[in-house]
Amino acid sequence: MNEDMKGATVTKNDFREPLSRYIIEVKRNRNFVRSTIEILEAKKTVFRIKDTTIEIDVVTDSISKVLESIYSSFLIVDIRKVQERKHIANPSLFEILSSMLECEILSCSERFWECHTVLESVWMHSGIEYKSFLQSIILFSSSQAKYQMSNTDAAERMYLRAHTMLLKSGKSNMVLTDLKDDFYYPIYLRFNIPNEVRINSYLRHFNAL
Repeated sequence: MNEDMKGATVTKNDFREPLSRYIIEVKRNRNFVRSTIEILEAKKTVFRIKDTTIEIDVVTDSISKVLESIYSSFLIVDIRKVQERKHIANPSLFEILSSMLECEILSCSERFWECHTVLESVWMHSGIEYKSFLQSIILFSSSQAKYQMSNTDAAERMYLRAHTMLLKSGKSNMVLTDLKDDFYYPIYLRFNIPNEVRINSYLRHFNAL
């Protein structure tokens, strides 16, 4: 999204909607201080700081007012309305691998909170073979999201727990990323996923567009 979209998105005639959740990505200001930013009409606000952008995660019933507040301080580059991701009952191997592939793509943009939710949708009801492995990757993703929120202690604890869990899962060979023993940021996740699964996942995605 660029400045040309501003007029199309924000109108003076504000209206109330049901409470909804949005992730608004803005260009990072190096002098950014959370405590100095007030987002009008946001019922809940979470900031996640990336290398070049900031995710502003808001719950609101007036997205126009929220955007007006944000436009006064930031250049908006993307807006995503968060849709509730339902858990998949008895996920197939293809569904598990497809979720891992989606997590790969999200991690490249440092969208680690979304990595967490994608994997959680298949982890909850996955079989014993993949249960602890998926949980370890969820924890790796959560550690990165905690770091973005400046909660370094929690980020390091989650990372170490994830590292231990991954090694004990018996599936560490499925991770191609050379994970370090100690916490670091960012982790760009890469998994050992068969090429045919990658191709089928991409085709499913494009056919759904």
